[in-house]
Amino acid sequence: MFGYSVQNNNRNPFLGLTEEQGPRHASNPQQSLHELEKSIIEPDKIEDVSDTVTEKNDIPGKVNSKSSLQGSFVITMGLFSLVLFFWLVSLATLIVTMHSCREDSILCLPQISFQLSSETPIARALLVKAEQALRLISYIAVDLGAHPSEDGNVFVNPHLREMAIKKNMQNPTEFNSVFNYLKTVDTLTTDNIFRLNFFGYCKDQLAKGSTVCKNEWGLDFVSVLLRDAGDQLSQITSDPELGRQLVGESFVKAYRGILKQASNLNLQDRKLENAIQLSRVSKIIPLLVFITCISKAVDTVLMIVVMGFYIWKRNGHANIITILLNVVFGIHLITLITGFLSVVLETEYFIKLSAIGEQTGIAVVVLDVGSYVVFASAFANVIVCFLLLITISKRPYS
Repeated sequence: MFGYSVQNNNRNPFLGLTEEQGPRHASNPQQSLHELEKSIIEPDKIEDVSDTVTEKNDIPGKVNSKSSLQGSFVITMGLFSLVLFFWLVSLATLIVTMHSCREDSILCLPQISFQLSSETPIARALLVKAEQALRLISYIAVDLGAHPSEDGNVFVNPHLREMAIKKNMQNPTEFNSVFNYLKTVDTLTTDNIFRLNFFGYCKDQLAKGSTVCKNEWGLDFVSVLLRDAGDQLSQITSDPELGRQLVGESFVKAYRGILKQASNLNLQDRKLENAIQLSRVSKIIPLLVFITCISKAVDTVLMIVVMGFYIWKRNGHANIITILLNVVFGIHLITLITGFLSVVLETEYFIKLSAIGEQTGIAVVVLDVGSYVVFASAFANVIVCFLLLITISKRPYS
């Protein structure tokens, strides 16, 4: 009517387009609708999306830490080397410490050191009684080796005469007198420092500037004092070595026999019970340290085997290495327990011994360098335990 025709504005409700705006090459409107619906989601774009997801998962910061440790040669050898290092260092120091303070050793790393004191009345009374008992017992040594001189007034010992001649003394006869020699037995004097270790002790003679070391259950301080006095008294016998066995060892055996008999009788005496307990603990501690050394030595050998096996056949033997590491960890638990018990018992022993010294004033007791070696070894056992747990759980060798 107005000179123009109305166009068909029918729109497809799915496409939002007029039929004339569809693909021009489509001959059928329904066919063009089907093709457009297929083009809404393109397979190529789906692959691109999946690729972006995998790329996000491959970001180094997002990788699982457990999987990153597996198959790492550097991390595996680092953990093995740390474990082996702690074991070798602690084992070497423990062996040196255990063998020190003995007759055939050139080094002394004592656990405990003490020096007798006479500052209090109780301490002076105890020392006087001990010296009187020592003088009484010394007559045994006199009977074992002393001989009367030509005038029949002075007891003379041929061995002491030789000692006096070697020391270039002006009056060997005076030195040879048994009773004069007894005055030189300095076990109970305050001029000595006794350094106690597991299987031996050393006595620093401050007045003479010399050091004497003997083999004994060194932490048993009463046995140490008896051994030292007996060994000095054995010098007045005709045969010092025989006298040492008869005098020094007999003193120690007699003391231990008294404690054993008292323990069997179950006497209700606090001081006697403390003496029995200290004597037992002094023998248990060295045995615990010895077991610790043995277990560490076995673990060290096994760890070297594990490292050699891993280097030799790196791939495909993770299960065998895991079994070996479990065995190593089981043995290390023994090391951990014995090391912990040795530290606890040695600390308790020191506390009780120092308490006796403070209450009576007869001795000053201190921890020495050897005890710190034992404590450091126990701490190293804890570190190694964590390193082994990390190695077994993370399995970097697989």
